[in-house]
Amino acid sequence: MSSKNTERKPFFKHSEELFFLIREIEEERHALLKSSGKFLCNRVLGKKIWGKRILFFLLLIFFINNVLFIFFFFLYIFAIIFSSFEMLEAKLNRSSSYTEAILLILEDFFSELEYDKDGSVFDIYQAEFTKKFPKLSVKRAEDLVTGKINEIDIAFGEILCRDLKRYFCFVADFNKHLESETVLMPISNKFLPQLNKSSLKKIVLENQSFNKRWQTFCKNEIEARYILTPKFMEKMANISTIFSGYFLFQHNKIIFLGHFKDKEYNLFDIELTSATDQNTIADSADERQKQKRYIYQHLKETHNAIYQLTSIVNELNLNTIIWK
Repeated sequence: MSSKNTERKPFFKHSEELFFLIREIEEERHALLKSSGKFLCNRVLGKKIWGKRILFFLLLIFFINNVLFIFFFFLYIFAIIFSSFEMLEAKLNRSSSYTEAILLILEDFFSELEYDKDGSVFDIYQAEFTKKFPKLSVKRAEDLVTGKINEIDIAFGEILCRDLKRYFCFVADFNKHLESETVLMPISNKFLPQLNKSSLKKIVLENQSFNKRWQTFCKNEIEARYILTPKFMEKMANISTIFSGYFLFQHNKIIFLGHFKDKEYNLFDIELTSATDQNTIADSADERQKQKRYIYQHLKETHNAIYQLTSIVNELNLNTIIWK
């Protein structure tokens, strides 16, 4: 596969292959929703799960009837906590066609593209992540994607931490070297892991619009300003509407750790019931067409998100001043 162009507009291709996959995704959604007790949305517990749980609770009540009130109270609290953890931990029913559609989109940006469902971007760059995020405790990782943009190595994927928070991680590994280190931290970062910035100092840039979105930390203020050109800051403004997380510029890498702003699940998941906001079977032609439009829009937004990430990689690659 040939290298991709350095700059491009975020044009979303309308191919027959993509429309075929959208139809396949809708068929998978429809078939799954027809199965009793199964849901595509992991925020909703299935009827079968609740049935077994209630039966178990009734058996307990039979044996502990002398402390009924206390039992009911603590049982209720336990059920809420347990259900919350189960919903956060549960995986969506995966759509194989949706995975194919995402990979089709990614081929538009990356050469030498490879995908490993059980692969871990954290394992590849563990030293970098643990140094900057010492309290990050990763339980598992999935959906590793690797490839190249103009000979720059790219890797990204999803990690699930022991506190059940999910993060999207993206790394661009250049064949050049930065002398110092610069970190962009979003103004709102309460859902993000704690950043180790002990060796960094905070600086304020002249672009007030940028400062309202990002806090800037660095070791070398001159190098940080070389990185954060007006054009680069404009691209970061676009990024901030899609992602919330840290951007690290250090040594020969760009590292992002955070999450999609308006997308609860990861790159290879889709909550197919959102189009109708209910767990019912949409048998009518209009309802099923609405689902297809929702899937199409979801894929289009994913295309734009990947475009915005690759655009800052390309912009930094063209900045000849910062590389040594």
